[in-house]
Amino acid sequence: MAQIPNEIKQDPNWARAVAISKQYAVSTYPATWVLKFINEWNAAVARLRR
Repeated sequence: MAQIPNEIKQDPNWARAVAISKQYAVSTYPATWVLKFINEWNAAVARLRR
């Protein structure tokens, strides 16, 4: 389980917190991020094809 960086814990601006956490996750687990991106992309394409 990844530790939540302090800047997220202290940040009341959740949009920015999400951006920071994404950045943090990308730098920590690039392969996981790529898999998530591919899954999201495939889900979006499937919705469009319906």
